[in-house]
Amino acid sequence: MPYKRNKAICSNCKKHHQTGYHSTKYIVVEDLRILEKRVFLHIPKRYYRCPKAGKKIFVEEISGIKYYSRVTRRFGKQVSRLTAITTNQEAGWYLGLDDEKVYRIDKSILEEEAKKTRSYTGGNSYKC
Repeated sequence: MPYKRNKAICSNCKKHHQTGYHSTKYIVVEDLRILEKRVFLHIPKRYYRCPKAGKKIFVEEISGIKYYSRVTRRFGKQVSRLTAITTNQEAGWYLGLDDEKVYRIDKSILEEEAKKTRSYTGGNSYKC
């Protein structure tokens, strides 16, 4: 997670920048439950002007949260595990989410896993 003392990682060039600070906005993301209570994290995201891209403004990358995501990766993996053994509607009921949101979260996690699998196999599919 980002801290004020840590240098931001640019989403454009993937490097740390000390200069070019533009602004900070807070995002709210859902995380795993604690004692059966839903947890929402309020996380500051820093915006920077990347020296390599000129005047464009980029958002700081935060590990554990995808760009434009409203849930953490570990919460997404929990949703994916639940949908593997139940329906989207039942998983949504258990987590207190709409079944469409469960579907979107599960789909994004499955797409991430598929990309990892393709990179391990060199992009080739298995041949029988």
